[in-house]
Amino acid sequence: MVGLKHALFSLASIPMSMAFHHTAISTRRPSYWQQHVAVRTHAIRSLGALSSQVLVPAPYSTQDSLLDLPLSRLRQKGGHEDLPSRNNPSVWIADGKMHCRVGPRSFVLLSGLRSSVSAYATDATATAQTHLFSLAGLPSRSAHISALGNLQGEEFLAAARTKRWWMGPSFGQKGAGVPTETQFLLVKLAKDAYAVMLPLVADGLRCTLRGSEDRNKSLLFAQMDSGDTQHTFTGMEPFMVVSVSESPFDAIKDAMSRAARQLATFELASEKRVSSDINLFGWCTWDAFYQHVDAAGVRSGLASLLSAGTPAKMLILDDGWQSVQDDEQETAEKPEQEEGVLNDPAQGEGKSLWEEMVASCYRNFVHNARHNAAQLHVWRWAAKTVLRKPLGQFFAENTPFTKRLSSFEANEKFEDKAKGTTLKALVRDLRETFGLRSVYCWHTLGGYWGGVSTTSEQMAHLQPRRTMPKPARSLLEVEPALAWDAAALRGVGQIPANKIRDFFHGLHGYLADAGVDGVKVDGQSGMGPFGGAALVRTMVHEMERSVAKHFGNRCINCMCHSSENLFSYRSTAVVRAADDFYPRELLSQPVHLLNVAYNSLFLSHVGAPDWDMFQSSHADAALHAAARAVGGCPVYVSDKPGEHNAELLRKLVLPDGTILRCVDAGRPTKDVLFADANADGRTALKIFNKNARTAVVGAFNVQGAQWDRESRQFVEVPEAMREVRFEVKAQDVDGWSAAADAAHMRDAYVVMSHRDGKLRRMGNDEALPCSLEPRQWEIFTFAHIQHLEGIEWAALGLSEMLNGGGAVVESTLYASHAFVEAPEATLAPAAAPATTTTTIATTAFTQAAQAAQTALAATTATAAMATAATSSAAVMNADAVDTAAARASVVASVVLRASGRFVAYCSQRPRSVTSGEAQLAFEWDGHVLSVPFERGAAQTQLLISF
Repeated sequence: MVGLKHALFSLASIPMSMAFHHTAISTRRPSYWQQHVAVRTHAIRSLGALSSQVLVPAPYSTQDSLLDLPLSRLRQKGGHEDLPSRNNPSVWIADGKMHCRVGPRSFVLLSGLRSSVSAYATDATATAQTHLFSLAGLPSRSAHISALGNLQGEEFLAAARTKRWWMGPSFGQKGAGVPTETQFLLVKLAKDAYAVMLPLVADGLRCTLRGSEDRNKSLLFAQMDSGDTQHTFTGMEPFMVVSVSESPFDAIKDAMSRAARQLATFELASEKRVSSDINLFGWCTWDAFYQHVDAAGVRSGLASLLSAGTPAKMLILDDGWQSVQDDEQETAEKPEQEEGVLNDPAQGEGKSLWEEMVASCYRNFVHNARHNAAQLHVWRWAAKTVLRKPLGQFFAENTPFTKRLSSFEANEKFEDKAKGTTLKALVRDLRETFGLRSVYCWHTLGGYWGGVSTTSEQMAHLQPRRTMPKPARSLLEVEPALAWDAAALRGVGQIPANKIRDFFHGLHGYLADAGVDGVKVDGQSGMGPFGGAALVRTMVHEMERSVAKHFGNRCINCMCHSSENLFSYRSTAVVRAADDFYPRELLSQPVHLLNVAYNSLFLSHVGAPDWDMFQSSHADAALHAAARAVGGCPVYVSDKPGEHNAELLRKLVLPDGTILRCVDAGRPTKDVLFADANADGRTALKIFNKNARTAVVGAFNVQGAQWDRESRQFVEVPEAMREVRFEVKAQDVDGWSAAADAAHMRDAYVVMSHRDGKLRRMGNDEALPCSLEPRQWEIFTFAHIQHLEGIEWAALGLSEMLNGGGAVVESTLYASHAFVEAPEATLAPAAAPATTTTTIATTAFTQAAQAAQTALAATTATAAMATAATSSAAVMNADAVDTAAARASVVASVVLRASGRFVAYCSQRPRSVTSGEAQLAFEWDGHVLSVPFERGAAQTQLLISF
């Protein structure tokens, strides 16, 4: 029987980060009207409450308060003139409803609208598609749940918290299905008509949405909390952005843009600089060693990947390097734990019959019970009384969650004066031995899981004190264990507000001096229960200030999905997209892929989504690798030394340790936005993205498992585990269009499927029917067809790479009028793809293009000499040589990253393929051109002459 040690581990398997003392904010920012509008002798007494003389926009009734329009367009109520059409609002309140207009069509978004909801008057720069709304007239409290109205529309996609750290998608048709702690809500009003409802975090208040617990009702609620019993409020101004558009992607972008402009607490991803580290292949120590990591293990992991031919150029030294202690037990390092126990709590045996009995009770009656079940109330009482001491002892002996940071310096595994070892020396050695370009170190936002030590002399200058959490009601519904976890029983070591800057500069200064390049900041969304949105914002901004000083912009934000964190990132530009990759939890794999894709719809506007590490030898490794190939995310693994699938990794990683990363964040295609691809038994998860010159769609059958919000666990859905049928088409890639040479683009494209290697020419309105078995995947690369003088051309990239289209830097079709025919080279038989492990500097494509015709003439004039240097597999067709025949020709110029087998579509057989002065062998089957090549350059230009 599983004992107390591990059966109860779920109480703490998702740790609570520490938080810090702050001063409560008791006032709110004045509204626009309080600052700019004087209406005779009447004053504004509450949010949105105006005198009878106030100006309101026509043609709406007097009960509809301030609409989001420029002040110059407002007029006195009671008139009858119409507003100019370009200033007509797209969202407005009238007749007890929230209306919206998408193009010529009008819809109701909320019916039965409560009188506490009103439009928020703001600056004249507001867009026509986005509007702000306020809540007012509530009792003075530190937390509110306020009804808004009945949600309308055909269906919705909600991104809501699944744990204190993370959020995930939820799908439905009625307001009752909107989960608690919903932070983003996308509503499909009708075909090509969408609305986004985005609850805000402002003036120390955090708002989320939720539906009714009565499944038969569609009532939508706003949940607001200050996180501080001393900070009471009677309304929130504004509490929500609403945007509408014919495109769901534009509706999301507009809502996020408006929120950023209004709140001025975070910047959009489009305004941030992302470190080039995102293009490096990385290795993280977590799943390889967990907290047993040491210097020898780090060296062995990097050496193993180098031997596999996929060298890691970025290292993340995860949890296990810091100096920590348990203040109450006065023990230094945490006790030894079984490898992987943090990701698999159902391990180990108990110590006594009593432990077995308590563990069995928790496992069978508490762990997966509904948040409002009676047994949870009983357990909460027991945990705070008769079980308080033994549970606290359990956490201390078997988890890291009671441990607190006792020093900025690394622990003795990395910093041992007696042995003469230091973290600084290790980092230097790793760079020299393995060619690392970037090293990151892990820490939580609060220092460590239990905060900062209150007894350590080295941390005394920060004045930490023991503080107890006060989680919001909505968060307790998501994760009831917040009422009895390690932080709830023992508190955390919390730093006062005036020491927060010293804390981060001390920690980051030590790491920077050791040669560390960046940080992975974990456990961020655990801070809310210790002070609410005001505290979180202070902590995040001070963290970012320190990161900017010591590391530039090199920071990975992790366990950070509370909106109070997301709406605080002003400069850091990488955000983890979903819950962890759990190697031993098979049911979590398809859920992980669904979550990273749907969460990226919203998170991609805050930063570049990070889809987490995976292990290349895992049973679902290919599924994970394919998803990351189209995800536009960093690619890093947590392989144990010697346990690699080198063949799979070489499809992701170039020999120089970089990756072919898409230019955007991977997101679900429009046709699957409102479908549950984990559990409906019919939908394939389709993820689209773009490269410099191609587009890509990844298709995945991830049916058969889902996250159950009520029982808080991954569950199997066996009836959904079946083949899925779907279509792919160019329109799946939102916003994909021809580049600068659009005049040469046909209304057609080619698509290449990676696994079967087939290439198809299709019209813009055509779709390719496909099917996938459970846990199977396919990647489709799209390229527009260029045409010139009867030649059709489309470059698709390197066929062996999962995102081979990412290798095409440029592809141009042009006419050359000084062409001398060169010998034609064919392959007999087809040559194996070449590989290289070196890189040299390259000439930019722009320089090459300027001299293209001159270079081409020089290349072809020396074709006879180049023939002798071509591959022995090439069979020269001497009959095709006519060096005296100068004629006009069409040339395709392609610039590629790395080397391998280049594939393109062309309607005529090329006369030659050259690179520099070398003529390359090729094969052509009537439509598909294949050119294997090996070059030492990071970029190579190929000239294909027709």
